[in-house]
Amino acid sequence: MPCPPQFDTAPVTNIRNTKSAHWRRGLGRANRCVVPFTSFCEYTDRRPEKTPMWFALAEDRILVQSAARWQQS
Repeated sequence: MPCPPQFDTAPVTNIRNTKSAHWRRGLGRANRCVVPFTSFCEYTDRRPEKTPMWFALAEDRILVQSAARWQQS
């Protein structure tokens, strides 16, 4: 999803404040989708730089799916 212009120009993949007016348009029913994946990454907030931490359900990395929101940019 597009990031609020006052913060950054990079897209946002993990929206935590869904009550924010900025995200309201993209969180509607028309933008729902299912995303298939075998693993995903979250960054730890360690200073001085963020460190990627990868997650997978099993060693063989089976294909799973998650609900998501989609917005055309």
